[in-house]
Amino acid sequence: MSEAERYDERLAAARAHPGLATAMATPPTTWLTLAVVVVAGMALSIVLTVTFYPWDDLDRIPEGVRAILMVSWLPTIAASVASLWLLIDALRLASQPTRHLLAVAEPGPRGPAPFFLDLVTEDGQRHRCRARRRAASVVKLGLVTPGDVGIAVCKGEVVVEWVPLPPVPAGRVYDRV
Repeated sequence: MSEAERYDERLAAARAHPGLATAMATPPTTWLTLAVVVVAGMALSIVLTVTFYPWDDLDRIPEGVRAILMVSWLPTIAASVASLWLLIDALRLASQPTRHLLAVAEPGPRGPAPFFLDLVTEDGQRHRCRARRRAASVVKLGLVTPGDVGIAVCKGEVVVEWVPLPPVPAGRVYDRV
């Protein structure tokens, strides 16, 4: 049996999987809410720091303490820039169209980030997609083995979540109660 025939057989079994509809309804994770909360928290910290900073008493503060106060702004500024980057990245992902692909996974080349997931879709085409968010964690931990069938939840060309479809035992009947 050729590799293409094995993929077709796995995908046919996945189309009849009882959990396919639930997996196809999986919403994509974009982290947009977290990004908004982090940016709001950083904005609040900057406002509070500016409000309670000892502007009038700077000339009475010793030089060493004044230098520490000035340097203490650097982590706040760095964290603010990082939170804005998170917000922009989350907005970019959220604005992309969502696709649910039924596919056979083949983990991409292992190594440092970025992580990739090679997918063979129902039409037999191979796609190399960048794995981000939860999908990157799954790839990084080695939880995707060659030949796994599942749903790749994509935002644009980025896989944000991998929902595996475990094989159904032969002869097993699923009834709704």
